Amino acid sequence: SISLEDGIRAFTHVRRRWDTTAPDARTHQEDARSFTDLTSELNIYKSLGRRGFANQLLAVRMSGGAAWNTGADAFFYSAGGTPGQAERITGLGLVPATATLFPIRGYPRGIRSGSRAWSASIEYRVPIGQVNRALGNLPLYLDWISATLFADAGNAWAPRPHATHFAALQRAPLSSLGGELLLSGLPLWTTSTQLRVGVAVPLANHGLTFYVRLGKTF
Repeated sequence: SISLEDGIRAFTHVRRRWDTTAPDARTHQEDARSFTDLTSELNIYKSLGRRGFANQLLAVRMSGGAAWNTGADAFFYSAGGTPGQAERITGLGLVPATATLFPIRGYPRGIRSGSRAWSASIEYRVPIGQVNRALGNLPLYLDWISATLFADAGNAWAPRPHATHFAALQRAPLSSLGGELLLSGLPLWTTSTQLRVGVAVPLANHGLTFYVRLGKTF
């Protein structure tokens, strides 16, 4: 299998922070940094029948978040960016993690911010072929290759009175289209690793964004 199939994965996360440095959070609201934060994510996977060595499938991801109280400022959440895992093979962290709960491929991370945020992705994942061989004399073993077509959308904003020049009231959502090539292998004969090479087309402006990431998107 090139992905999780025929299932649902979800989580909900609630946090409550009390600012004990404020003299009295009831009478000094401007000094308090307390907040209540609720985030959720839902992933759905549905196989579409066999194609080649594995099933092709549709994958859907939806996430949302809302935060309240004086600590939920205009930069509490950020939307945008391309998710990826950190490199853990060499121990040097050559590729840092780019985790984000509200990704929108093709845009910089944090292009939108606020105390409200959401994002959604739909992907068509299709196997291309099995290689099952090493790359010459290099310590690199390539298992299989797959491709993904995707559409992303998302937004973040700050309700009054936290709106600023950088985190304004709610604007039109950002969206993008693109594709990725995923190579699954065994570098240095250690642990299974997926390398993603992708291109995204942000629909809010012209141009292409190319990127390389480790790990699957979700």
